[in-house]
Amino acid sequence: MKKILNLLKYTESKSIYDLDDIAATEAHGKIIKKKPFLRKLYTNYYNQFLRKLNMEHNKTIIELGSGGGFIKEIIPEAITSDIKCLSNVDMCFPVEKIPFGNSTVDAFLMLFVFHHLNNPEISLAEMQRCLKKGGKIIMIEPANT
Repeated sequence: MKKILNLLKYTESKSIYDLDDIAATEAHGKIIKKKPFLRKLYTNYYNQFLRKLNMEHNKTIIELGSGGGFIKEIIPEAITSDIKCLSNVDMCFPVEKIPFGNSTVDAFLMLFVFHHLNNPEISLAEMQRCLKKGGKIIMIEPANT
């Protein structure tokens, strides 16, 4: 309840009552972009991804659980995805059923996503299936799960 009350302080979220609602995620994205500290924090995280990728262009880079983020401002070629069909994501699918062929993806990126996965073992196996040889799974994760 406290989380909902804190979220309601922002005009973007005045009519949100369910944190799992698509509107809540989209409002969260607006708040991230509007708050200078949060924007800087996310920009820093995306730049860490970019440094770890150390790849040429024309690679298949998938961000899983894109939510209200703005990774395309830093890594324009990233394909954004989420389990929710949000207005700012390229693809909508669960991580347990990634719609890419075997050995077709160069990297998967996750920012604060891993602890939300219902079945991490299946999700990791699915990412492994899709990764090219030498591909990467890069995540920034706040929870020790």
